Amino acid sequence: MSETSTRLSRALQGSVVALAVLTAVGLSACRGDNAGGTSPRIVDWQRATAAAITPMAQRVPVMAQEASEWEQDTLSASDYRPELATTLAVTIRARDGVSKLPQFPGQPLVDSLYLASMNLYVASAQADEASLDLATTDLRRQVALLAERLRVLGDRVFDQGRVLTGQSLVSGGLSGAKVELPSPVPDWTAEGLAPGPPLAPAPQASVARPNPPVTGGPEVRRRLSQLIADEANRASRAAGLTAAGQSSALSELATYLSEIAHAV
Repeated sequence: MSETSTRLSRALQGSVVALAVLTAVGLSACRGDNAGGTSPRIVDWQRATAAAITPMAQRVPVMAQEASEWEQDTLSASDYRPELATTLAVTIRARDGVSKLPQFPGQPLVDSLYLASMNLYVASAQADEASLDLATTDLRRQVALLAERLRVLGDRVFDQGRVLTGQSLVSGGLSGAKVELPSPVPDWTAEGLAPGPPLAPAPQASVARPNPPVTGGPEVRRRLSQLIADEANRASRAAGLTAAGQSSALSELATYLSEIAHAV
């Protein structure tokens, strides 16, 4: 497996964990397992959220496999394109379902963060689609890498919403294993996802250094918002480096990401 496909598979694992956990919680609510005394309104919210996101949770491993095959040249662009269209349609349906959720009791910010995370997953699929049409190898790889970072940001924003529901440490499916949330603000260099030319200067060698301690709250959301805004700027830069017929999708992506950044 290539370095790029390895990074992609690792990035997507966060989506699998986050969405599978939520699905397990929601399906438990549907079965009526409520030993912890969860209020009926929260149970209803869990059920509705699981219904909205489950199809996307099931699609994420397929996304990882397709991307790996594309990177290894075992899946052609002509075959990958319709698969990406399916992925985009699934993520749009998840986003639209989340947009119709009832308000989480006592924490309206939960719903806006979950919706922002779904918008980031949609934007990631759009970036993947846009990368297929780019003739320049370096730019194509950088836009695909941008899509990976958007998936990670979708996970982190989702996790911030989950923290507000009181699920900072939650059950991981039937095994009962515990799933600890990752660092709330990603370090792109440490995660092997740092942007590079032509969208950014060449990444510097990673130097071990302590990250500012953040665990949640407004500061984390501010920093996540800034990272999303950074990706909007890179999408705009990519649009400026492409032919007129190819730039519109990237320009629209930049605008979309700017709107998401303001919503986090």
